[in-house]
Amino acid sequence: MDDKSEDRVIDVYRRHGADWAKLRGTRLAEGPWLDRFCALLPANADILDIGCGSGMPIAHHLLRRGFQVTGVDAAPEMLALFHANLPGCPTRLADMRHLALGHRFAGLLAWDSFFHLSADDQRGMFQRFRAHAAPNAALLSTSGPA
Repeated sequence: MDDKSEDRVIDVYRRHGADWAKLRGTRLAEGPWLDRFCALLPANADILDIGCGSGMPIAHHLLRRGFQVTGVDAAPEMLALFHANLPGCPTRLADMRHLALGHRFAGLLAWDSFFHLSADDQRGMFQRFRAHAAPNAALLSTSGPA
């Protein structure tokens, strides 16, 4: 995927994000993966949710477990849904490929977002992850071409 392809993905979420969020629903199919991720984190840890979407159900689940979540998404429409679902949680409008928050997190999550990137951009993201990872941070992501 080139930048234009990835920009088209962002545009799809801008135009159809609310429909996607309805289809996604609140069922947490990722529970076992999130349990393993959370077991690596200290209590009340700060988690960066990269490509957070609507915040449902993943960020919501993490908040209920006592973690602090900061959501990042490239589509302002998705961040609006995140705010509606999880009022008070901090968010940032940013393309993950250019992420530079100046803050480190105990956990980094890029679930169902990272795979939208080309293989080259996925490799490049590890510098972004490193820049936002506190010592001994945990990373949970989905990767590959789809």
